[in-house]
Amino acid sequence: MVTIGQISDTWQLTSLDVGWGPVGGIGVTMYAGSFAVPVNDVRSGNWSDPTTWSLSNVVVLYDRAKTMNDILTGQDWVDASQGSASFAWQGLTGGLGPTEQSVTFPIPLLDYSPVVNVNVGTTLQYNVTISNSITLDQNATLNSLSVAAGGQLNCQPGTSLVLRSGNSQNAGTITGANVTVQSGASLTNLGSLEWSGGSIIGSGGLTNQGSLTINPTSATSLFGTLTNSGTITQTTNGVLGIGGGAAVLNNLAGAVYTIQGSGQIDEGSGGPGTINNAGLFVKSGTGTASIYANTAFNNTGTVEVDSGTLALSNFTQTAGLTNLNRGNLTFSSPAQILGGQLLGSGTISGSIVNTGGLLSPGHSAGSIIINGNYTEGPAGALLVELGGLGNGQFDYLDVNGTASLGGTLEIAFLNGFNPAVGDTFHIMDFTSLTGDFASIQVLGASGYQFSEEFTGGGLTLVTQAVPEPSMFVLMGIGALGLLAYACRRQKRTA
Repeated sequence: MVTIGQISDTWQLTSLDVGWGPVGGIGVTMYAGSFAVPVNDVRSGNWSDPTTWSLSNVVVLYDRAKTMNDILTGQDWVDASQGSASFAWQGLTGGLGPTEQSVTFPIPLLDYSPVVNVNVGTTLQYNVTISNSITLDQNATLNSLSVAAGGQLNCQPGTSLVLRSGNSQNAGTITGANVTVQSGASLTNLGSLEWSGGSIIGSGGLTNQGSLTINPTSATSLFGTLTNSGTITQTTNGVLGIGGGAAVLNNLAGAVYTIQGSGQIDEGSGGPGTINNAGLFVKSGTGTASIYANTAFNNTGTVEVDSGTLALSNFTQTAGLTNLNRGNLTFSSPAQILGGQLLGSGTISGSIVNTGGLLSPGHSAGSIIINGNYTEGPAGALLVELGGLGNGQFDYLDVNGTASLGGTLEIAFLNGFNPAVGDTFHIMDFTSLTGDFASIQVLGASGYQFSEEFTGGGLTLVTQAVPEPSMFVLMGIGALGLLAYACRRQKRTA
């Protein structure tokens, strides 16, 4: 049993038991559920004298105008034969002692907004509203649950909460929840929710608009839909299973999903699921966070590896950005870059197929090591930024495999750097090479020309031509002319 707090100014209970069906097997017709209060509690009147209890069903007529104290002192008890009632008191037969007697309330006790801990029986078929603090210390099955702003549901280790139908909502705080959202039910989190086990089943699933912590201390599975427009943090503990074929995790634009340390997302049972990222997906902390098996990861937002390693198995990017921000990537099958950018500094273990995106080593001069193959299609591009002649002042790509080239080599200058004729830049190494860049483009400057030298398993750029000094003057005059024209046009339209 657990302790509850003050419900009104006139009485106090020390424990509360929530059950389903007739207490002790007595054949009474119950309502949707019942609240059973052991009688060895602090209360007024003659409740502590078991000789005053009836071993038959005794009904209390309930009047909302009366206080809870009026009801519990027994002054309004009548025989059950006098009619229906709002709730019933009953004793148990079989010589049980007074501590095993109980009173049942088939009315929602939470109407009185107590601060209360709940010891829940097998099935509580209620639409429960929580506005204060409740502790769940046994399993519960609810039709639906609503936690109001400021309300709190604390789920003790080893307990489970099942939501079987309807739309549940949390605007407060739920901690330690081993919660299952069954098919036909849904749960929307507007507040703070800790999901530590259970299953999300069905397309209604779980919608997070607040703060969701996935902390898998027991089996935690997504078989339906999890949609995030808020913030999700998956801790380094345990595994989140995404399976059943229809399982989908949608990280919407503006949303943040952070997987910490060595957190894992696995295929689960029933076939692989899908992760669709249009927001920000972050790997933080040391260790390797893994998205295993055949779980599809589709990126149109930003994937950012801040530290450690993010291991992906089935990665496709059609837009957006993948950022090696002091971290590393592992691909168990070739990453498909159909659009967007792959940039940063770090190591990629696995192969890259760039058929429509941009590979850009560094954040303004840096390097990427690919322990695998790099394939660049006609619509793909490699961007190399030049900021000086020394190592570390220009971008570098190291392919410990086959470099298959066929797209565009883009060259840009950093921090006002202007190379001279004959300057060289060793921008790439590879184990073997097929093909060549279809074109070389210098971005943001004209008059520069570069040639390629493929020697010794690497690629060196050689500066062949630079703009004539007069061209710099003409470029400046042209820019001033455009500015003057824009000013005159602005005056005419004012």
